[in-house]
Amino acid sequence: MRQETKQWLPNFSSYSIFDKLQIGYSSTLKALFFEWSPLMLAFVLLILTAGLVKNGLLLKKMISEIPLLTYLICIRFNTIIDQTYDIASGKTYMSLVVLLTGLVFIYVIGIFGASNNPLEFLSVTFFIILDVGSRIMMGFSPTIWVSGSRTFYFTYVLIMMSGIYLINKLPENNQGKTFKVLCGYFLVLALLLIMMYTKIL
Repeated sequence: MRQETKQWLPNFSSYSIFDKLQIGYSSTLKALFFEWSPLMLAFVLLILTAGLVKNGLLLKKMISEIPLLTYLICIRFNTIIDQTYDIASGKTYMSLVVLLTGLVFIYVIGIFGASNNPLEFLSVTFFIILDVGSRIMMGFSPTIWVSGSRTFYFTYVLIMMSGIYLINKLPENNQGKTFKVLCGYFLVLALLLIMMYTKIL
């Protein structure tokens, strides 16, 4: 463990509390927003599904599409983000912090569009704050880099629970419609995966 810590975070012992908090914040949100993950994709699809099948305003349905579009765009820039920012160095990149914070608000707005009422919106937002916060706290330990993706286990579990919560709050008459929408998603995803593996994309 000590040898791996020296490799990934050689100056960890000299980091201040703010540095460790910044590492946890930036590394967590960067991974969620910019790195490809089937679970994160499933989450934004659940947001979109909840927004489309609920009996709400057209504007709210359109807002619920924002997280999916944002995610599909951001994962294209993952390499650029890695090359531009060395998060493990402990250096504070305000431009990255501002970018990630802006993306947080975009996702929150999308969740609002997929919510039936303020209580549902606040409940899902609270769950998201908890699961992301649990990963951010890993910034106070060198295991944030040594353990890699394993540190996201509880984060992804709680994120998926948040998405499922939105679906469970659908009116009964929308259950069949929801199933058809989800089937359509899986067909599109299957096509995208085929295109990716055949190097079309």
